[in-house]
Amino acid sequence: MRLSLSGEHTGDEYALGTAVGNETGDGGLPLGTQLNEFIEAVCSRDDSKITTARENIIRELGEAALVDTAAVVAA
Repeated sequence: MRLSLSGEHTGDEYALGTAVGNETGDGGLPLGTQLNEFIEAVCSRDDSKITTARENIIRELGEAALVDTAAVVAA
C-alpha cells in the first residue's frame, strides 16, 4: 500500500504483482532484477547464488546498499 501511494506522489509506476504475486522482473524498480535475485538466492539458501547476487549488488550499488538490502531481507 505504501509503495503504491509513494508512486502516486512521485508519478512512478511500480509492478506490485512482482512483490506479492507470480510476476517476475524488476517491478519497475531501478536495479530491481538484481535485488530480486538476491532475495531469491537468500530464500533458496543457495550459497553460490547468494555470492553472485552479493557481488552484483556491490558492483552496481556499493557495499552500503548490500548491507541495507540484507537488513530488509532479514526483517
